[in-house]
Amino acid sequence: MSDQPRIALSKNVGETLKYLDNDDLAALRAAVEGEWVRRGNGAERLPVHVTRGDASAGPAPARARLGASKLPAGKVSLIKASARSGMKPATIARTLRLSLADVNRVLSAERQ
Repeated sequence: MSDQPRIALSKNVGETLKYLDNDDLAALRAAVEGEWVRRGNGAERLPVHVTRGDASAGPAPARARLGASKLPAGKVSLIKASARSGMKPATIARTLRLSLADVNRVLSAERQ
């Protein structure tokens, strides 16, 4: 590992994490846990502040409930705003380089 470049984390990692949405935070957590186990530390030796959470950790993220779990929150907001401004779903999809199905899924979830 000594021949690989060392990556320095920001001094305010905790503050930076506040700006992640729930899906990104969950992905980061899964990656950290996976790396922890890959290094041979084992899941049972995870530090207390990195332990696996339970289902009561909080509500599901809004975009997962909307059915657009693979789209970033910014794109979901942009789809909604574009539709409110009068753009047709096909135009939104073409402009944002998304599938029409993804655009329709976000818009139909918003109507519910």
